[in-house]
Amino acid sequence: MDNFRDVVKDKNNKLTKNINDMLSENKDIEILTTYRNGEPIIEFKKDPNSVLLRGKYEILGAYNPDLKIYEWSYNFRYKLKTLTDKAMKIKKYKKTLLDVLGSNKYGDNDYIERIIYYISNPIVVIEEKTNLADIMNISIYITECIGILALYGDKTNLILHIITDILTET
Repeated sequence: MDNFRDVVKDKNNKLTKNINDMLSENKDIEILTTYRNGEPIIEFKKDPNSVLLRGKYEILGAYNPDLKIYEWSYNFRYKLKTLTDKAMKIKKYKKTLLDVLGSNKYGDNDYIERIIYYISNPIVVIEEKTNLADIMNISIYITECIGILALYGDKTNLILHIITDILTET
């Protein structure tokens, strides 16, 4: 019997291959987030004059490693709707996962139940870093985005940026 975790991992490897290759080939990259014409933009720069990749992003959520708490962006007190569409899509995926769980198609129901817990709650406790990776992996799987970057928004919270579209590549 197949494992759902493996299905998620295989799809993620295909979706994130390009960005992972770029990041592994270019170790000293500056990553900037900005707005252009009202659109949230993320840029990967090798030097100030050279953009390796420019893309659109949304905020997936925030993780506080000291408190071991993850909060989905749709639950943020102050938010822009355009930055939380993908998080809302993930939240709505619960019914599909309940159907997957009920079908007994996969041999790792404990993993599926944990993912259902994560996407069903606006704030969750994350006991291990592998569980944060599970949130990131299922998010890519559901949204079919090309990658997630974890960048510190302040000294405490790790903000997960989900890259939705590539605008330019060099």
